[in-house]
Amino acid sequence: MQKIGVTVFGNVLDKHPIDAWGIDSAVASKISTRLSPRFDVRRIDYPVGTFLPVEQVKSVLSSDYKDHRAEIRDIARNITASQRCDLCIVVTKSSSMYSNTNQAISGLGILDNSNLLFENVFLFAIWEMRVFDGKTFEVLAHKRATSQDPPLMAAIRGPYRKVDKTWLPAPGQVAQSARLRNATAELVAQSLDPVVTELFTIR
Repeated sequence: MQKIGVTVFGNVLDKHPIDAWGIDSAVASKISTRLSPRFDVRRIDYPVGTFLPVEQVKSVLSSDYKDHRAEIRDIARNITASQRCDLCIVVTKSSSMYSNTNQAISGLGILDNSNLLFENVFLFAIWEMRVFDGKTFEVLAHKRATSQDPPLMAAIRGPYRKVDKTWLPAPGQVAQSARLRNATAELVAQSLDPVVTELFTIR
């Protein structure tokens, strides 16, 4: 849950574990369903926290911003070291600038940017997919999930949905909110189809 205020002193970022929502499993299942007519697809499990080193919520304008493409490749290579696969698909959270601010948002969440005049609350799911060659780990394809809004009109550069303040959970109740869980899962699922279609279309 994130709040972007009028000034930097109003900015708040609270992280909450939502593993129980099963988003990762749902993504893997949907990819498998879409690709199984052409590929033998299986999910490869990995220890919790494996991708923690590449997770960040920083503006690209930040002095310590870092591009983690090489680290993601190396993590994928290590995870699949004992496997034999032609392709390796990696879905990770990504980040976006919010509107015309210098504030970044990342992954799955709900953002409150309301003020005295306007109510601005957004549910978002910002992620990207990479397809690696299973032997060389060259990146064969890469795509960020996008918003349905035109780029110049999108408040968030990624899948999002405008909601209202009734969606903001009580402190400590994010993971318990069935409303947030279901809407987030739907947002991810809707944005997954076009990405898989584009990356795996035979040209």
